[in-house]
Amino acid sequence: NDLHHVLGSKVMRAVLDWKWQAFGKSYFQREFVLYFVYLCLFTGLSLSAVVHEFDTLGQMYGDALGVFRGIFEAIFFLINLRYLVREYKQLWIEKMSYFSSIWNYLDVSGCTLVIVVFILRFAESPAEQPLLAILALILWFK
Repeated sequence: NDLHHVLGSKVMRAVLDWKWQAFGKSYFQREFVLYFVYLCLFTGLSLSAVVHEFDTLGQMYGDALGVFRGIFEAIFFLINLRYLVREYKQLWIEKMSYFSSIWNYLDVSGCTLVIVVFILRFAESPAEQPLLAILALILWFK
């Protein structure tokens, strides 16, 4: 196996180790922390919506706690937009081969469902809760 022979050489291992330390490790650590923040925001916001069962948007955002909720939702939404833009860039680069991975379907459906849930929330639709449950499964599975 030529690939194994090339990648197994001492020189190539040294190059890969250097690249990992110089670039890869910090990139993956940043991505991990960002997704962890994303999941924490999603979980906290979802639980607060379920526990308090707000009837109107005025109840949800009408007090000081609601202002913080709005700020956290905005941060969550901006992170989601970052992920959505990244998926569309990946689609642009990979073209049709993008659809060969189930993980890409999960990524796009999760990002898109976040937007749908926000729209349903502001429309005060009862369909928000079931979609929130599906979204939780997608985001935590990913």
